[in-house]
Amino acid sequence: MIGTLGPAGKMDLTVDGSCKDHIDARHALHAGLIAAELLTNASKYAHPTGLPVRVHVRCDTNINGLFLVEVRDDGVGFPEKFKPAIADWASTSCAR
Repeated sequence: MIGTLGPAGKMDLTVDGSCKDHIDARHALHAGLIAAELLTNASKYAHPTGLPVRVHVRCDTNINGLFLVEVRDDGVGFPEKFKPAIADWASTSCAR
């Protein structure tokens, strides 16, 4: 999948696969789709000048069956006047 996001060398991806417990398949599917969208966005928008983007994906679970998938990049971030609290983008509200 990563090879389809952009030119070779555009993404330096590290993954911390520390999920030790079971994740229900219906939750894993949604988390995977959201993570794929965040990886795609990082590849497209993190560095408008075309610099390679560094992305770190982390997964963690707890004994209650809750899990966390975190996707971080070293991109330029949102525009200066962007207000995530009032954004109407579905991906922004899912990613908070």
